[in-house]
Amino acid sequence: MKKKEKKSEKPQKEKLSQEELITKIKTLEKELEKCLQEKEEYLNGWKRERADFLNYKKDEKERMEKVKRITQIETLKQFIEILDSFERAEEQISQDLTDNPIIRGFLGIKKQLKELLEKFNIKEIKIEEGMNFDPHFCEAIEIVETEDPKKDHKIAQIVSKGYFVEDIVLRPSKVKVFKKVAK
Repeated sequence: MKKKEKKSEKPQKEKLSQEELITKIKTLEKELEKCLQEKEEYLNGWKRERADFLNYKKDEKERMEKVKRITQIETLKQFIEILDSFERAEEQISQDLTDNPIIRGFLGIKKQLKELLEKFNIKEIKIEEGMNFDPHFCEAIEIVETEDPKKDHKIAQIVSKGYFVEDIVLRPSKVKVFKKVAK
């Protein structure tokens, strides 16, 4: 009896005609083609998303570098302002006080500050009185009238130093500029 039960549990294979087999094969081929198309679409979509993600990562890294650089530049500008204060104070020190330990300490701090700026490749804009005024590196804060046509648009006086790093002007030099006046 056990053998009969086992026979009845086996599924009976359908006997299909040749036409039905061909139809079934064509249906399976269509389903396979549809699956292959979907696979290709999904793969291409994944590739596009991967490329977009890599581009996003690259753009985000560049953006973060810019933010870092801007923050660094703004901080360095503040150090330049402090250096200006040290230089103005140094101008007020009389020559007989230069051996004073407090004054030497003060000048040592100024030196450290200059070395810090040099470490970040900050350079002073080199200009002199009598040079042509260049608006890329100088800011005219006052016009000095002159009758001498040779002095027109020349620097009359440097009020404060300018600084740059790489190709970025951190602060232009503040200058007084000669302007020829008509007689």
